[in-house]
Amino acid sequence: MRSIASKLGTALALVLLAGAAGAATDTSQSITVNASVKQSCIAATGATINFSAYDPVGTNASTGTDLSGTGTFTVQCSKGSPTVTIGLGPGNNAVATQRFMKDTTANDTLAYNLLKPTGASLDCTTPGSAWDNTSTLAVPTAFWSTGTAAKTISVCGVVPKGQNSSVGTAYTDSVLITVNF
Repeated sequence: MRSIASKLGTALALVLLAGAAGAATDTSQSITVNASVKQSCIAATGATINFSAYDPVGTNASTGTDLSGTGTFTVQCSKGSPTVTIGLGPGNNAVATQRFMKDTTANDTLAYNLLKPTGASLDCTTPGSAWDNTSTLAVPTAFWSTGTAAKTISVCGVVPKGQNSSVGTAYTDSVLITVNF
C-alpha cells in the first residue's frame, strides 16, 4: 500500500506543479530604436568650361563682346540639407582676385571671371554676381528636397573683351570646388 500511496503523492505533486506553472502571467516590454541622419555632402563631379576660340581682333576686340561659356558640376547632399554653401578657389594662376588661364606654349595669360548661377535650378540663364575666391553660393534647403541624387549646378564663365593675348594651343586653369555644410 505504501508504494501506491507514494505513487499517488507523486502524481498529486506533479498535478499541483503543473497548475502553478499554468497560472503564471506573461509580461511584455518594448524597446526604443533610435537613429539620426547625418548631414553630408560631396562634390560628385567637377566642371569643365570650354570657351570657344577667343578673337581679340574681331568678335572679342575692345569694341566687341565678352566671350561666355558654361560648365556644370554635381553635388550630392543628404535630403533636406540646410546651410550648404559652395565656394570656388582662385585657380592656379590668379593674381589677387583676378583669375587667369595660362598658355604654357606662349607663356601668356587670358583673364576670365566666374559668375554664380541664379534661379531655382541654379543655371546660367541669367548669370548672377561674381563667384570669386572670397564669396560662396548659398544653396537653399529646397534644392536638396528630393533625396540624395546628385544635383547639377552651373558655373557661368566670362572671358572679358579687349585682351591682348598670344595665339596659343591651350589656355587652361584649375579651380577647386569646396562644399561647406
